[in-house]
Amino acid sequence: MSRFGSRWQDHLLRLEQSWRTRVQPQDVVLLLGDISWASSYRRARPDLEWVGHLPGRKVLVRGNHDRWWRNIEEVRRSMLPPGCYALQGDCMELDGVLLCGAQGHIAPHDPYYRPDPPTNRYKRELATLAKALLQAKHQRRLGQPLAILMHYPPFTSNGQPTRFSELIEQHAPAHCLYGHLHQEYEWQVAVNQPRAGISYRLLAADFVGMIPQRLEFAEGAAMPVINRTPYQNLILTGTIGVGKTGAGRLAAELTPAAQFIDLETTLEQRAGYSAARVRELFGESRLRSLETELIREVSLHRSSILAVSGSTLVDENNRTRLAETGPILCLTAALGEILRRLHVKEGGHFHDPRHRQAFLGQIKRERRVLGLGLPVLDTTGLPLEQVAEQVTQFWRAQADT
Repeated sequence: MSRFGSRWQDHLLRLEQSWRTRVQPQDVVLLLGDISWASSYRRARPDLEWVGHLPGRKVLVRGNHDRWWRNIEEVRRSMLPPGCYALQGDCMELDGVLLCGAQGHIAPHDPYYRPDPPTNRYKRELATLAKALLQAKHQRRLGQPLAILMHYPPFTSNGQPTRFSELIEQHAPAHCLYGHLHQEYEWQVAVNQPRAGISYRLLAADFVGMIPQRLEFAEGAAMPVINRTPYQNLILTGTIGVGKTGAGRLAAELTPAAQFIDLETTLEQRAGYSAARVRELFGESRLRSLETELIREVSLHRSSILAVSGSTLVDENNRTRLAETGPILCLTAALGEILRRLHVKEGGHFHDPRHRQAFLGQIKRERRVLGLGLPVLDTTGLPLEQVAEQVTQFWRAQADT
């Protein structure tokens, strides 16, 4: 998977850790294809067993790289681990939700379409989806939620409708979930929002940061309720020592399906140096260039809490790009409180005059964000749990306006 970039580094380890943290044995996990790159069941078996050992009941659909998956009968009869199900042109019910599965394909009017006359996979997969939806139509009870699982997006690469999307809209599902897209330019134009009363969700593993996303359906409702998790991001900013990282991480943990991203930590992992060290070795311009590149990437995420330093938000381009993804909340605290927290965190390191001066310089640079007129939350004297609660309330209130 390295062909798709650094987002796939250690992806199995990251995915397993987040999966085991978020998924319970009774949960249903929907896997949208490309389970294994193997060309035969013998070679795919370790990948399938790895999936089988993870918690939850898993429902699989076929991806374009699942060459080991030749026909649905064989897959169901002898290939799936216990607790796994496969869908291909049919549907099943789990926990009251009707699930339809089809791979999908690139539509003929898509710029990336390539004809394949011998098999005509487009027509074949369109018929497969139609078969699944016809079965669902006969099986579906009044008010029963329906979700459609696909590998390919049901729209063209530039977001235009296709026969797939037209067919889907005729059956009014709550959700249509898909993967397949792994490039940033594809994410930017992907349909990843409600359209025609249907919640379309791009859930490619790298797009969601290797973190399973939780869906919940309101009983008897046509549209799902995603557990009060805002679709927009929340950007937390401010100086060091105000609680951005701690409160942001805790707020994400308390909000189902939310993801926390600390921009500075991610930058250090990518660059191999701390932000201060990058500035020292390569200069301020190199640091800002790395930040801009990273902001361009994280801006493609949704339902995420992003912790961003005040000095980064002072840059108008960075601020504009991030503000397009969600509201910005500036955390602050009295200077004495910030210094006390840094003392507790750094210990004896804080008493070194050079380090203390570096901290004061950083605070001074980052405090410029207070002059931008952003909403402010003063964390002075507040326990971390209370800050996280107020952060979450702000996020949800902004999402409801």
